[in-house]
Formats: sequence, structure tokens, C-alpha cells
Amino acid sequence: MTNKEALQATLDGIDVSALALEKALLDGNVSADSLYSAGQKKAVELCAIELLYAEFTKPDMQEGGFSVSRPDFLRKVQARLLYLARQHGRTDIVQQLETRPTVKGVSPW
Repeated sequence: MTNKEALQATLDGIDVSALALEKALLDGNVSADSLYSAGQKKAVELCAIELLYAEFTKPDMQEGGFSVSRPDFLRKVQARLLYLARQHGRTDIVQQLETRPTVKGVSPW
């Protein structure tokens, strides 16, 4: 298995383009075509965090009166992202994803 294939497996069925996989690996200084080993686990998972975060923060698509929302897909992305972020101490992502939105200055009546 190559590092690119390991990254794809780490995404746990969340489909991203081959170019996005390769870019994430290049950005993480991981050779896409090299054989994956346990020593590469952290580097590959850090690449996965970047890809999952990009997917999670991608806006819903809208064109004219047509819009596409992806709540089921985003729940899966969020769950995988939180798992990996916690594993690698990415508290910035954990805090952002676990913070619930609040509404201020609005009367409940």
C-alpha cells in the first residue's frame, strides 16, 4: 500500500479528488508513491485532518433557487475529523467543532 492509498483509507470512505490527496501529501512532506509503514501513520493522519477540515468547511452549493445541503455527509466528516484531531492534539479544530452557536440579543418571547 502506498502513502496515497493509506491516506485514502484513513479518510474512511469520504471521497476526495486524487489531486486533493496528492496536494495534502505534498504539503505534509509525505511521498505519495512510497510504501506506507507504521512510521508514516502520524504524517498521513495529519494530511487527513487537513482534507477533512477542507471538506467540513466547504459551503453548501447554491445556484439560483437550487441548493444542495449535505448534513449526513458532514456528520460523518465531523466525526472522523474530531477523532483524528483529538488523536493528534489539534485542539483548535476540536474547540471549533465542539462549540455550539449561540444567539444573543433576541428575546425568547
